[in-house]
Amino acid sequence: MCVGKTDTYKGETIIISAVTGDFCPACAESILDAAESERVMCEMQTFSKKQIKKWLQL
Repeated sequence: MCVGKTDTYKGETIIISAVTGDFCPACAESILDAAESERVMCEMQTFSKKQIKKWLQL
């Protein structure tokens, strides 16, 4: 199944599109293969680094 993944970090939201894996509608857990997991984690890390830089400039 392919879905968009939404995550929130310190009040800021990121949407990662076209996440492919197995998803549980009851608990929102997901199981991704190694390549997809790496892609999602890289996007989340990039997002959090941008947010940290933004907050340090305040």
